[in-house]
Amino acid sequence: MLEAVASAAASAAIVETYKDGRVLCSNMIQKIDYANDLENNYKRLIEKAAKLYARREDIVIEADKYKTKQLTKECDLWISRVTNGEEDVRELTTKYENEQSKKAKWRRHSKRAKLSKSMVEKCEELHSLWLEGKFERGIMVEKLPEHVRTLHAAKIEDKPSLYKDRSEEKLQCAITDRLKMNMEGITNPDEIAWRISKELECKKYLLLLDEVWNILDLPKLGIQDNQQDSKVVLATRFPKICCDMKTELINMKQMSGADAWKMFTEKVGQNVNLPSIEPIAKLVVRECAGFPLLIDKVASTFRQKKDNSFLWNYGLTSLRRWDSFKVQGMDELIEFLKFCYEGLDSEDKKFCFLYGALFPEDCEIHRDYLIECWRAEGFICDANKFSDAHGEGHKILQFRDARNEGHKMLLDLINVSLLEESEKMNHVRMNKVLRNMALKISSKSKTFKVLVKTREGLQEPPNAVEWQQRCFKFANGEGVNPVISEVLAETDAFGLIGHKGASRLSDFGIENINRMRVCLIEGCDEIETIVQGNCVDRSALEWLEKMCISNAQKLESIWEGPVHAGSLTRLTSLTLQRCPKLKKIFSNGMIEQLFKLEHLSVEECPEIEEIITNSENTGLEPEALPKLRTLVLSGLLKVESICTDDSLKWPTLERITISRCQLLTRLPLNKENAPYLRCIEGDQLWWTALEWKEDAIKGRFESFFKSN
Repeated sequence: MLEAVASAAASAAIVETYKDGRVLCSNMIQKIDYANDLENNYKRLIEKAAKLYARREDIVIEADKYKTKQLTKECDLWISRVTNGEEDVRELTTKYENEQSKKAKWRRHSKRAKLSKSMVEKCEELHSLWLEGKFERGIMVEKLPEHVRTLHAAKIEDKPSLYKDRSEEKLQCAITDRLKMNMEGITNPDEIAWRISKELECKKYLLLLDEVWNILDLPKLGIQDNQQDSKVVLATRFPKICCDMKTELINMKQMSGADAWKMFTEKVGQNVNLPSIEPIAKLVVRECAGFPLLIDKVASTFRQKKDNSFLWNYGLTSLRRWDSFKVQGMDELIEFLKFCYEGLDSEDKKFCFLYGALFPEDCEIHRDYLIECWRAEGFICDANKFSDAHGEGHKILQFRDARNEGHKMLLDLINVSLLEESEKMNHVRMNKVLRNMALKISSKSKTFKVLVKTREGLQEPPNAVEWQQRCFKFANGEGVNPVISEVLAETDAFGLIGHKGASRLSDFGIENINRMRVCLIEGCDEIETIVQGNCVDRSALEWLEKMCISNAQKLESIWEGPVHAGSLTRLTSLTLQRCPKLKKIFSNGMIEQLFKLEHLSVEECPEIEEIITNSENTGLEPEALPKLRTLVLSGLLKVESICTDDSLKWPTLERITISRCQLLTRLPLNKENAPYLRCIEGDQLWWTALEWKEDAIKGRFESFFKSN
């Protein structure tokens, strides 16, 4: 009996041992399989994760399409679970990369198996999440009503007041539309106001009104104080409106330079940061004078110029001329500014505003000095006009009245933003854009005429000749019209803009162009030279003082053929810009006539190899160009020298500016010439690469170098 029991027990123990062995073997085999499948399981994990993340991104993109809807709470919770799972996937990925970097992987079967098993489990979890992400009942629901409601008053163009054209009713209509109120059949303004008031009675709201030009009766519109801490914010150019409506007045300062630059760069794009564009762009922003609307319009125009520095430079020049700058929206801005000007209630007040344009840009003008100028011009009453018969006391009283009138007029101009209060005490200033507008208005006025020379820093009035100078600008013409030639004969300053059908300026007749003192040629694509000396038998351009040639696509020279004595002898300034075919500046015999040339500027003329060519100027005297003070060379890609040697004395040369002339490795300087040269401006790398005959020459001028 005992033997049978013992035998049975032994058999049971053997069976249990066998089972345990099988389980152990099965576990070992499973671990080995997990370890061997680690790479495959990792790939599956990445694929499952990518598929799940793509589903999440699709949902987010779909949600962004609808401004009035939001994700369901179920969907939000699902996205949160996906984000948590994403963190787990990153952790498993890190462990996998660490495991793969270690050697003797056969010794690490246990850890590899554990990691592989975790990946399998995570794959199943991600797959379940992906199935849940189908959301058959949809992912969006309508948003709850907004807590803050924004309303912009309808823009009323060409209307000086919101009271015109039943504007209160328009505002009421906009408010009821925004509140989604059913107003069908209701036209009585009082009834509409009552319904608006009842709708807002228990709500906390914010109402924004822009371009307010007159006092608004808010209760009449239905906007009552509902004791819910609601707010109404209005924007106006007239502080009196804020005072009459008993609102808190907040003065909006002019946009700062940093904010203006940020706005401009965001509108233009990445091209504005290019080294060749950024300096020009900053000057463009400065011309906009902190006007957001002008910055927006100008930036849209300059964005089209992309990375072309020539177009940017040309655009800046046009913007500075103001009237020649064509940009979409500019006319609307001018009309808006003119509207403020036309709104002034007296001619004297308009004259006072226009008078402010006589002061330089950004000039800070003392209040009392400006008022005294107005009094002297007769824009406000003059105490000195009263006769002594009225008595000295009466004259003092009149003086006080005139002074008070002047301060009131000044305050009126400040209140409508035509003048600005300066940070300097008791000073005012005129915005650059408004100054340009004032000059434009005064130039067309029959009763108010001024002469302004921009950027020239006049210290005394122009002489009688300058006042009488006759200017003629001929734009987009064609051929040589006898009438034009006849007018030229009486012209002191001539501008030839975008002309066709003439290859030479001298085609208009030497006798007709000899009177002019200033000549501008711009955008004339068929001009090949200015004067053809072979066709004339006398001196030409005898009185010409300043010449500027810009964007002449076919210009090859300034002068062709013989230069007769007396030609160009009064020329003081010569500027050449963007002439792609120009190869020579001074033809044979031309330099000898330039006794008075003080300024020479050559920019963006890529075919020029030498400023004073040896072949055209053999035997040139060392005293040539005796009055030249400034020399500017920019964007001359092929220029290698200014002249072949250093024989010229340069007796009055004061400044040399070089920019983007990489091949120019020599300057015509020695130990003795250019005694008054005090500034050489250029790039640091260009200066370092310059070649000198002697170190002593470099040492003589090194202290005058200024990096640009």
